[in-house]
Amino acid sequence: MRRWWLTLRVGYWLGWQIESNWTDPLLFFIYSIARPLGGVLILVFMYHVVARAGGALNRGMVQGGAAMLGFFVVGTACWPFVVRGMMGTAYSLISDREHWRTLRYVYISPISLRAYLVGRALAQATSAVAGHDKRSLHSGGVRPGDRRGDRAGADCGERGRPYLG
Repeated sequence: MRRWWLTLRVGYWLGWQIESNWTDPLLFFIYSIARPLGGVLILVFMYHVVARAGGALNRGMVQGGAAMLGFFVVGTACWPFVVRGMMGTAYSLISDREHWRTLRYVYISPISLRAYLVGRALAQATSAVAGHDKRSLHSGGVRPGDRRGDRAGADCGERGRPYLG
């Protein structure tokens, strides 16, 4: 069991180094916050441009539009977990096999391949956390426009919201 945890830890470390492109952790942390925030700002800007071009803001459809904007922001905050969670293990397996050409050596080494792949997948999921937390803080100010004045939910698993329920 100790060897399994050690393999998981080394797989996580290697996955983190590959995800961060062997850069300084502070620089990668800043990048992992700035990149998703830029994506959210672009999405909000595109939404406002399309809403104004379609005349939705002039026809009084702002409340329904605010709910849709909240859905976009929360969806954008949760999407990296779906991508990293579902594709993390598969992508690390393919990159080790095709790009780095090290999978055969990992496979024949006296370590658990599952522990190694779980560690690599956890590193990819960890890189999605910083951007999600920052976007979730900003999505708390988006109002969906319901009668209660409920704020947009920043938690991906939260129920009872008009656009998540």
